[in-house]
Amino acid sequence: MNWVKAKCHTVAEYELLGVEREPGKPAFALMADRKTGQCVGSTFTNSSRAIRERLWKRVQEHVRPAPKGMKRPATQ
Repeated sequence: MNWVKAKCHTVAEYELLGVEREPGKPAFALMADRKTGQCVGSTFTNSSRAIRERLWKRVQEHVRPAPKGMKRPATQ
């Protein structure tokens, strides 16, 4: 009758495939496995304005066209 709820977190480094940004909203980042290049998921980056601006500047330095057929993963 008793149960335990536990949160589990995995820590890993991923390649940043792309970022979508809308004014007034957190940036949406799409990431891939560093070894396989396979898309592993997405996340919203919700941090201070200074950190978001610094990240956006770094992303802009490496802008390339999106791979053919790439779409944002469906949200659950």
